[in-house]
Amino acid sequence: MKALLAVMAITFAGQAQALSCMRLTPQNMYTWAAQAKESYVPVYGTFNVVAPKRPQVGAEELPQGYQVQGTFDGRFVTKTGLSRTTSIPVTVNVTCAAHWCGYPPSGDVRLAVLEKQGDAYVYNAHACPSASIVDPDRTAVRAFRKCWRGGACRDATR
Repeated sequence: MKALLAVMAITFAGQAQALSCMRLTPQNMYTWAAQAKESYVPVYGTFNVVAPKRPQVGAEELPQGYQVQGTFDGRFVTKTGLSRTTSIPVTVNVTCAAHWCGYPPSGDVRLAVLEKQGDAYVYNAHACPSASIVDPDRTAVRAFRKCWRGGACRDATR
């Protein structure tokens, strides 16, 4: 009986793994964007994206990422404050890690970083969120800007 239980545990162990993501803070979001090879710009506002229905995949298949178009309505975050309100087109790039996928941002207010690709902006929705903080308070925005201005960036453990 013990041998059977051991075989079952080994057989099903890989399927029961979970994705473990670090809690996103303004400081580690800044650090992630600052250390990336891509160019990122910080924004504060809402995204309007109609997410497509995800295709169903079999138990042995891995889901595939996808792109969807939307808009961002809000302000650019600058080192000295917030810009005037703007509305810009955004491509949402949803990526997957094994069986877990990111998801397009909803209509919640967010502090986010957008990848700048020429004249275009891309929101990268990874399986572990790293591009936006939902419903940030003023302290979160200030903490992000403090890091950006070269101040002490505590809690940057990414």
